[in-house]
Amino acid sequence: MVVDVNSAVGASVPIALVRGVAVATTQGELNPETADRFRKELLDLLPKTRTTSVVIDLSSLEFMDGLEFEALLGIVRMAELMGANVVVSGIQPAIAAALVELDVDVDTVRTALTLDHA
Repeated sequence: MVVDVNSAVGASVPIALVRGVAVATTQGELNPETADRFRKELLDLLPKTRTTSVVIDLSSLEFMDGLEFEALLGIVRMAELMGANVVVSGIQPAIAAALVELDVDVDTVRTALTLDHA
């Protein structure tokens, strides 16, 4: 099962169920419209599929500002409130450096180096 969350500007976040894990892979910019659609699709998917594990793969993102990361954190927290274990994987070095420089609170999110590590 794959749910593709598309936006008008070409960004998407397909969500695939792989061995009971919802794997969401960002493709293109995580703009507010895409983030909102992704949030709705992921939160609807969790109870329908009884999935309790989510991996959000950011490896294709080359840029993410503090506001986009905060939106992502909101989605992570909502999924966790619904009982899911969420891991964010594939944060690029430039994004990690920018988030730390912007003093964005990154301590509350579980991360993995790659999708395979998640």
